[in-house]
This record gives sequence, structure tokens and C-alpha cells, in this order.
Amino acid sequence: MILTALATQPARAERLLVVTASDAPAYRQALAGIRKSAGRLPVEILQVTSANLDESSRDLANTGRGTAMVALGARANDIATRSGTAAPIVGCMVPAPDAPRGPASAPSVSTDIPVDAQMEWLRRLLPSARNVGLLYDPALNGRRVDALAAALASAGYTAVRVPVAAPAALPAAIGRLDNTVDVILGLPDATVYSQQAAKALLLFSFRHKIPLVGLSDAWVKAGALYALDWDYEEVGGYCASLAFRQLAASRPAAPPPPPRPRVAVNLRTAAQLNLNWDPDLIRGVDRTFE
Repeated sequence: MILTALATQPARAERLLVVTASDAPAYRQALAGIRKSAGRLPVEILQVTSANLDESSRDLANTGRGTAMVALGARANDIATRSGTAAPIVGCMVPAPDAPRGPASAPSVSTDIPVDAQMEWLRRLLPSARNVGLLYDPALNGRRVDALAAALASAGYTAVRVPVAAPAALPAAIGRLDNTVDVILGLPDATVYSQQAAKALLLFSFRHKIPLVGLSDAWVKAGALYALDWDYEEVGGYCASLAFRQLAASRPAAPPPPPRPRVAVNLRTAAQLNLNWDPDLIRGVDRTFE
């Protein structure tokens, strides 16, 4: 664990306020981590909906600097920063392209998997891969894919970028990857990596023996070769620690270390792809599916 129970909380903190606009499982897990890190400090939840948006914005605007605030997700972070609150905000689980919305000084914890971690596990699990397929909606992920393609090139890979402007364009886009890529690297993209598209992506992967790197443990369980994902309870605790640090009268020299992404692999898929992994390598992953 990267966090302790924060036994020494800043004396100026009156409460911890969590702003959220979603009840998704990942946010509930993050909230559990926030509560755990808060210790005895009261944790208040502001659930923002379309019906109470104006009232919530007014409440946030009246929140003083004695409040440690965590905004869970991009929408909650946007609402909190636009409210004009005097309380310091930590944007938690905010995708990297959305992070610049807040003030320059406001810390933000991205849900994007760090590129160096992606490169490390790509190299370890698929050492012979060189051409990496990227399926993406340019309207949603143009900047993310530009950055990822540059990182892949720096690491010695060739990024094969295939835009998918709408779900109906996905079958033709997938077909363009045959005989051109060694692996498909998934990224957060609602147009491509939807529940409806999962079957087609996994079927293509199996038929053409092209590994698919999924987005979560659920993708790996369904047949993706591997995925990097977060322990969202740990992420929530980390965000809470940053919020407390914003209020500390004398801050430590450096913030606590961030959580690391967790690695899950599907051993049955690896066997079907004729991958022979060393047992020591498998012992280094966090979760396996068979």
C-alpha cells in the first residue's frame, strides 16, 4: 500500500468534501479509499445531477479554504473548478486530455495508464511486437493518440493509426489491421471500445492471432491478452492525501508516491496465441485468468 491512514492530518482541515457526478463502480471504489484515508475527519458527499446543478454550484462557490475537496471524474472536476470555490480542488480520475480545465496550480490525477508502464509491459509480454495498432475516434482521442504514437516511436515501435469516426465504421477499420500490426493497443474510447464492440474486437484477435491489449480486468477475463488498470480504492486514497496536502500549513518536501497500475493477463489467450511466458514473468503480474 502506498498510503497510511494519514495519522497526521492538517490542523486547518475542517472537512473533506467529495464532489461526484456519477455512481459508477470505479467511483464507488475510489470513494471507499477516500473515506479510509480521511480517518476521523468527516467526509461529505456532494452528488451533482442535472436537477441540482445550479444549487450545487452555489454551494461549491461558498465553500471556504478550510475544506479539502476531491472532485471525482472529469464532469465533477469541471463543475467544481467553474464554481469559483476558494477551496483547493484535487481532480481525481480525470482523463489526461480533460485535466487542463482546472487552474494551473490544481493537482489532477489522471486515469490514463502512464506511457512508460504501457511500454514496459508491451516489451515484457510481447517482445517481438513492433507494429502497434491504434483504433480511435479522432473527435475523442486525437490528442491522446498523437502523444501515444510519439511515445511508441521513441520506444522503437511503429504506430498504425486507424481512425474510427462512428461505431458503424469499426468493422472496416478492424479489417485494415490484418497483416499490418503485431498487437492492438486499446485505449479509452467510447466509440471503439464499447460493450457492443467487444465481441467483434476479440473475435478478430483470435481469428487473426493478433493480441489485443484490453482496458481492464473485465476485458482480460473476456479474452484480451492483458490489460493495465487501477486499484481505484488506492487511487481514491491517493487523491485524498493530495487534498490534505493542499491544506497543510507546512507541506512535505514531496507528495506521496502515486499508485501503480495493476497488470492482469489471460493465460488461455496466451496459449492460443502460442506465447510461452517465463514463470518468473507471470509471478510479476497482479492477476491471471485461465
